Parts: sequence; C-alpha cells; structure tokens
Amino acid sequence: MSGVRKGAMRDIIDLSMNEGEPPPRECFDVLEGIGPGILRKYADPKPLEEAYAAYLGTDPANVLATTGGDDAIDRVFRAFLAPDQETVFPTPTFEMIPACARMARGTLVPVEYEWGTLPHDDILAAVNERTGVVAVLTPDNPTGRAFTTRELLRLADALPPEVVLLVDSAYAEFAEEDHTAALLEVPRAVMIRTMSKSWGLAGMRVGFAVGAKERIDVLRGFGGPYALTGPSVAIALDRLRNGVEEMRGFVEYVRSRRERLAEVIRGIGGEPQPSQTNFVFSSFPDARWIQRGMAAQGVLVRYFPHLPEYVRMTVPRDDGEFRRAERALGCLAGRGGVGAAAGRWRIHI
Repeated sequence: MSGVRKGAMRDIIDLSMNEGEPPPRECFDVLEGIGPGILRKYADPKPLEEAYAAYLGTDPANVLATTGGDDAIDRVFRAFLAPDQETVFPTPTFEMIPACARMARGTLVPVEYEWGTLPHDDILAAVNERTGVVAVLTPDNPTGRAFTTRELLRLADALPPEVVLLVDSAYAEFAEEDHTAALLEVPRAVMIRTMSKSWGLAGMRVGFAVGAKERIDVLRGFGGPYALTGPSVAIALDRLRNGVEEMRGFVEYVRSRRERLAEVIRGIGGEPQPSQTNFVFSSFPDARWIQRGMAAQGVLVRYFPHLPEYVRMTVPRDDGEFRRAERALGCLAGRGGVGAAAGRWRIHI
C-alpha cells in the first residue's frame, strides 16, 4: 500500500489481494458461544477435515487441513521434491510455487506458454529423470484462465509414475468445471484448496491438501500437529455447516459482475483476459500508470513488475465497491486523468 497516506486509509478499496466477501456476524457469535476455552486448548482439525470432505464428496482420509493453501503447497514440495530434483510448471504462476520449490532446495524449470490451453507437450518435454513435481494452477493466478479436466487427466496419465502432480485450485469455486472428483482418482495428484477466496476467510488461514490417502498420510508428517487455531477451526466449521449457499450466492454475484468489469476495462483501452476466478487480468498500454491512477482514487489493484503490461483487479465485492471501481476506471479515460484524481485524494503517485 505504498504511496497512500494514513489520512486516506478509511476510503481505500483494496482490489489487489483477491479476498472474498466478509463473513457474516454469525461467525463471531460462534466464538462467543464457545467461550474463552477455545483460546486455551489446541485445536482438533478432524471435525474440519470431515466437514470439508463432505463438502467435496470424498472420504476424510483424503483431506488434510493446513495453515492456508501456502502451507499445503510447502508440504508438497518438502515431501515430494528431493534436494536438486526439478519442479516443472507453466509460467507465469503463483509466486509460492517457485518460492516453496526453492525452500525445498529444488531446481526450477518454468515452461513459457501461450495462455489458454495447458501446454501438455511442452511440460512433458521438460520432464526428465530428475523431475519430482509438476505444478499447475487451475484456475490460474495471475492470468485467471482455467484448464479442463480432460487436459489435466491427459497430463497426469503421461507423467512418469514417480512424479507428483500438484494442482493448485484455490479459485475452484469460481470455475466453470470442477475437476475434484476426477483427480481424486489419480494417485499422483495432490490438489490445493482454500477458504480464503470464495469463503472470505483469508484472515483465518484455512487451507487443505486433497488427494489419495497415501499422499495425504505422507503430507501429515511434514507439518506441525496443530496447524490451525481454535477460532479458525470453529469459524471454518460454521461456514461449511451453515454458509454453503451464502458462499455460492457470492460466487454467482462475482461471475455476473466479472464480465461487466471486463467491459469497463475494454472501454478505457485495456485488454482483459478470459477469467474463471474472482479477478480480471488485463493488459494496458501503460499498466503502471493505471495502477497508480487507481490508487490516486483510493482503489488498489495489483501490478506485477515481471509482467509490466498487466494489472490484476479483484471483482468488487458489492455494488457500492463496483460503482467506485467503475468511476475510478472511467476517470482514467477522461480528461484530467491521474493528475486530477491526485488532487482529490491525499495520495502520492
């Protein structure tokens, strides 16, 4: 949030982190009903794993609760990528994929590809006897695109038997196709899921590794015995038991607004990528200028220095936020642009 003065903080809309809709007040009532004992005791993750397994329609033995999706990714690399082994992944990708592979002392093998279809042949060409993990995101972050179940299964079937297929599905609820059931039949596959996006619980740090029992049993040994806090478990359980329809309603809202946001972006000269997530990834003639101009109006969006033509913008979480974002984008297309916006906001550009 650099460049934003403290006096303007209360007016900021943060559309840079892909966080979901805030959970309802009932979540806090859950904690009040449990009492202070929840802070004294170590949390038991089993009820949460059982509830999430029921949500996915699988056996609890196939689910491991983790400290957010990042913890699940980290465990996969520490468990299945030996030092000096290689991890192959399409790029651009979520930054924690290469970060966790490096921490496991692995070697990175990025595969450049034309966004849209899974680069099956290029991935397989990069796989060799030193490959330990192939990592794929679907829907993808930062591009927003998704691969089909058929593409994923084709890749899984073609990999050598000792290679693990990591499929990061943090944005799965927003996608048009659910590949969970199909990949649960693939022993080499481990899916990463989270309650940070569609469920709106990023601050609770609740994630999951999902896969064959044999893989999940290994991953249990690569983390501490109490990965989640009592409040995190209690609130996540409440959402799984009582908030599924509410979450699905929010997902439908995002889907309905996603294309409208893309239209607004096109209207000011941007080129949005097709998205199956809760964000829109768009190229601009001057993406950095767009990011700064939005910040000047109190709307934060994500700029990627390694992808300097692009900006990622979370779909606003309600109609009020959407109107603010739409006005901010419109201002950048009109007279005055960033300079005029900066005059109305106490923000450095």
